[in-house]
Amino acid sequence: MIDNIVVNYSPDRIVEPADYDYNKYRTNGVNRSTWHGEAHSSTKRDELSLLVSDPKASGNFNGVRKSTVKITRDQEVATATDMNVDHLAPLIGAISFSVPVGTSDASVMDIIECLRGLLNDQNFINSAVKNGEI
Repeated sequence: MIDNIVVNYSPDRIVEPADYDYNKYRTNGVNRSTWHGEAHSSTKRDELSLLVSDPKASGNFNGVRKSTVKITRDQEVATATDMNVDHLAPLIGAISFSVPVGTSDASVMDIIECLRGLLNDQNFINSAVKNGEI
């Protein structure tokens, strides 16, 4: 299994990408694992979670493997009533996949590259993800 995950990225898209380490924290059964990131503390979450399910065959169809990667980072945000008081709230990003058994690596990579392009589109992120405008 994966004990450590190193993600190479630029948080602000300005500075050169750097390695960000996640260390294995917990495994719940065989289908869910959690890693803590560098900023994780007893009062603030910085977690990467992975959830997978085994495919269930039906007749001559081999089924679909489902997986979700989720990052949770607590954020300090101003409260609605008092802009000087901070409130800790989770910022969560998740990507889910449903991959039919037998799908080619090239087909999976095509979807991943399309998602990468979408996530790199700042206009899309601001409009749909941040502001909820669709």
